[in-house]
Amino acid sequence: MIHLKKCFIISPIGKEDSEEREHANQVFEYIIRPALEECNIEPIRADQMYRAGKITEQIYEAIQTFDMCIVVLAFNNPNVYYELAVAQCAVRPVIILVEKGKILPFDLKDERSVFYDLTIPSYTERTFINQIIKIIKNFKEVDWKVSSSIPGFSPRKDEGYQYFKEVFDFGGKMEWQNIINDSNEKLYLMGTALRTWRHLEEFEKQLIKKAEKGCEIRLMILDPENEFLNQIHDERSPQLPRHETVRNTILECRDFYSQCATQAENIEFRQILQGRMTQNQVINENYCVYMPHFYSTLITYSPCWKFKNQSQLYQHLLKEFNTLWYLNAPIKKEVFKEKEEEEEELLKELRNKLTIVDDLINLNKYPEATEKLTHIIERADLLNFEEIKSLAFKKLKDLRDPYLVIFLSYATKDAELFNIEELATRLKSFKEIKEVLFWKENTDENIIKFMSDSINRCDVFVLFCSESALKSNAVEREWTAADADMMGKPIIPIFLKTEHIPPLLRSRLGIEFDLKDFNKNIEHIHSLILKKLK
Repeated sequence: MIHLKKCFIISPIGKEDSEEREHANQVFEYIIRPALEECNIEPIRADQMYRAGKITEQIYEAIQTFDMCIVVLAFNNPNVYYELAVAQCAVRPVIILVEKGKILPFDLKDERSVFYDLTIPSYTERTFINQIIKIIKNFKEVDWKVSSSIPGFSPRKDEGYQYFKEVFDFGGKMEWQNIINDSNEKLYLMGTALRTWRHLEEFEKQLIKKAEKGCEIRLMILDPENEFLNQIHDERSPQLPRHETVRNTILECRDFYSQCATQAENIEFRQILQGRMTQNQVINENYCVYMPHFYSTLITYSPCWKFKNQSQLYQHLLKEFNTLWYLNAPIKKEVFKEKEEEEEELLKELRNKLTIVDDLINLNKYPEATEKLTHIIERADLLNFEEIKSLAFKKLKDLRDPYLVIFLSYATKDAELFNIEELATRLKSFKEIKEVLFWKENTDENIIKFMSDSINRCDVFVLFCSESALKSNAVEREWTAADADMMGKPIIPIFLKTEHIPPLLRSRLGIEFDLKDFNKNIEHIHSLILKKLK
């Protein structure tokens, strides 16, 4: 794929059907666009930027990161002069367009300028188009490096990265969505299970659409058999999930990403069996996002860096990704079936293991049963025994702890509104529910330790959504920890108004709380808890 350079057009735009808009469009269509397209440069004006977010921030980012700028000095627009000053301070290659008959301000008289008109002969003879092309060729000859227009001025050196104290601070759903939007040549994702990416709206469809347009997509997660899995974090900590939980999350995500890779030619998926994965990475042609793994904490609370593609660290991280990618290239699975008796013997062995699993379930030894089923599925997949694989999958799906632990997360101001204590008592009366955990204000227990222990222990996380809960940092940290990549707890939002549900959770199945019918609320919550675990 050809990588087009980009030019930001600093121009008055004006209201639709205004003289200002008509003039700006004519200069853009009849002078700027033809010149830039001939030079394989993409022209972008502010009204053609459709990415979500603040438009002023995107304008300043474009001025500083695009390859060049063209400035149309017309109608004495103050915004145009201000943005030109930003471009000069950033020492960007700039071409100024001035309508014939107009006088350049004194401070701009030495800048590269083209005095244009919009007459038909000028367009047919390509007068101003050729002048712009000639200046661009000069930019190319000096490798797009220009000297400062301001004597003695030197711009602050760009370190080429942004630092975030925690991954949580990098941004919400929209920031991760923007990474996909910005990826046209390549998109490489690497993580333990890449579970949270699946929460983006129509994530699989977006990957397919990008791949069909020529974007190279590589997806890489940890193999559950990698010995590194048992060293990924401190399993003794009550704040962190058990390794078996992480393993099951990986298996779930493996099926999803394997399916993705069959949908388009440019999507590839691999698992890291060889080598040690020490960070999550997101890489495209413009930048990479780096999230190191820490033994003592969840990835959500790790620091995070965003490096531009000019940074040496970008190159190091790209090398690390490629090293693990090629180290774990798929090996063609071969099944040797020299005799029919050998195949029958293998089938018999796996059927016997399924019988052992049934015995373990009857003895309430659920972790051991889960581990054996996982191994049976992998062996059946290797040997292409679809019937055994299907039976094992069904048992694994049906297998769950019959004694459920539920965690109730709420803002303390809402305790009476939702009648939390009575609700917890009523839920605990159901035979499937062993314990209902929630914080009580008048207690001597350490709140941070209580929350960490409770979130780790619970099977289902029930979030009571309100205006107070939306403003509560403690509530936000609770549900983000429960939803983190390696926790993966089912979350049930309980709400009075849908706008009180955190935006990231609005796609989750929840319950509208009825202030007039408490019994109905209990029945609906119990029913949805069981549904979430099926």
